[in-house]
Amino acid sequence: LLKDNGKETLKNETFLKRKVLTPKLLWSGKIPAIENVCDDNAFVIIVEAVPTPKALNELWLESDNKAQLTNKIIEILASHHNAGLIQTDLHFGNFLFSDNKCYSLDGDALLQFDKTPLSKAAENYALLIAQAEVINEEHFFNSLEHYCKLTKFNKADFQNIVEKQLIKTRKLR
Repeated sequence: LLKDNGKETLKNETFLKRKVLTPKLLWSGKIPAIENVCDDNAFVIIVEAVPTPKALNELWLESDNKAQLTNKIIEILASHHNAGLIQTDLHFGNFLFSDNKCYSLDGDALLQFDKTPLSKAAENYALLIAQAEVINEEHFFNSLEHYCKLTKFNKADFQNIVEKQLIKTRKLR
């Protein structure tokens, strides 16, 4: 059960249309009040079950191999950017792992482009790095080449913007 204002449904469909891995939407609509859960006429979505799911924020804390996990995260982020999508509310809670696949969740705050601009992709990448502890940011910088191969962005240009944006992002947090 997920409280929603209706935008989530549309954005979940955007993930699917742009071929980004996300749980399939089964139903959406308004429901009557449920005590201690939601008010009357709450908009909810129901998505397909994902077997043995693990939220990225939990997985990150438990992981002994953050370099390998970082590469998986980078691959899903690259799939967003290759699909012309920027998730403006990007955080570890918006990713779900199951059977060695990474699903994107919470498409409520998506920007859509025909082609994701380098600057927007780099800002998004920096936002993702800021979610990890400073001690772990090296994994994301080590994955820059992998990300740039997947997206075909110039690594030097991309890294320059990421580094500048990360400084700004860390100041805001």
